[in-house]
Amino acid sequence: MGAFNRSAVGTRVERVSGLVLLTKMDGVTATEAVQGFSASLNRVPLKMRQTFIYDRGGDLVRHTEITQKTGTAIYLADPQSNWQRAINENTNGLLRQCMP
Repeated sequence: MGAFNRSAVGTRVERVSGLVLLTKMDGVTATEAVQGFSASLNRVPLKMRQTFIYDRGGDLVRHTEITQKTGTAIYLADPQSNWQRAINENTNGLLRQCMP
């Protein structure tokens, strides 16, 4: 999230191919997540976007809409289990070094 939560960068890492998708969002709401993630996922061929795992944050409560708009299955990590999203968490850490 950016200063005063006015903007955010959404990150997704496809587990099999290692594809990293970064999405600039104007906020951290569920509506922004649906719009931003759907647009960026639809720019990638379907066979390259098969194994995305998301956390259970409030911005992803409408994850079924993303699936409907993109045809991409979304898996949710178990609560308090960031280790299930290790690649994504590592990517977030690297991104914070460039974009504090």
